[in-house]
Amino acid sequence: MRKGWSLKLIAVGLMGVLLSGCATSNSLMVRDSLLREAESHFSRGEYRLAQLKYSAYLYSPEEPKPQKALALYRLGYCQYIAGHHRDAEKTLSQFVTEFPNDKRRPEAEEWLNSIRGFLEKQAKRSQQQVEKTAQQITSLREQTQQSPNDAEKHFQLGESYWKMGQFDEALKEYDLAVRLNPQYRQNPSVQKRTYIGDDGALKLRESLLTPKTTGPIDIRKVRTRRVETSDFWGTHPTKYSYVVSGEAFHVGDRVCANIQIEVTIYDFFEKVMDSRIVNIGTMQPGQSRHFVAELNRFAGDPLEINRYETQVFYEER
Repeated sequence: MRKGWSLKLIAVGLMGVLLSGCATSNSLMVRDSLLREAESHFSRGEYRLAQLKYSAYLYSPEEPKPQKALALYRLGYCQYIAGHHRDAEKTLSQFVTEFPNDKRRPEAEEWLNSIRGFLEKQAKRSQQQVEKTAQQITSLREQTQQSPNDAEKHFQLGESYWKMGQFDEALKEYDLAVRLNPQYRQNPSVQKRTYIGDDGALKLRESLLTPKTTGPIDIRKVRTRRVETSDFWGTHPTKYSYVVSGEAFHVGDRVCANIQIEVTIYDFFEKVMDSRIVNIGTMQPGQSRHFVAELNRFAGDPLEINRYETQVFYEER
């Protein structure tokens, strides 16, 4: 009896090894397939599709990832080509840190230097624009004091306040411009940003943010809020983050895989403040899924956001 029992244990053990081996083999096949597809898209210059595949490979739960170095290197390049400089900086920095002896490191460091140089120039341009707008506000305030009935001057001052994210001050100037010359009510900026309240005065619209989506994945119920991030001791805020949340609804009739939602926010100078990609996986027709993107990689203290865009990338099956 003991002999028979031992044989059964051996048989069960061998079956477990075989099943485990099959599962591991299947996982490797899935990951290898993703990487092959990514490399195929990359070789044809289809960098956005390649980015989807490299991301799916890197963020899949299966381990190990024998081609992680290649995937990080390629993903960083795809992000760089697509103009997602901050994401590319993060990916390539991870590649250089985790694989310091990789033969591709020198080229990755060249890209990093180029990206960081671009971001520094962008930050400098933004700061110059802020300073220029602040000077415009000072000048226009003096002009409106000298010519208080000049509707155009009040409107221009409102525009400058708006660029700086000073909405309440902008509203006062828009309201003055409209009262002095009702024709300013037809101005596109005034129409887009304000409405007439029950008391006849101009009011700020609640939200200027409308997502742009196409295809079977519809983005709805979007909310945006600004959050203060404190330092380690919680004594004072060190920077701000913008949290964009919403729901993705599958309104098509085919399964969509590798769904990624790209959220980009802009300041009032139409400069990109940050861009993030949220991976939400596979969705069946009729299914909905919540998503959250935190955007906090700004150059210095951020201005208020002017607008955001959402783009959805997916594969139909």
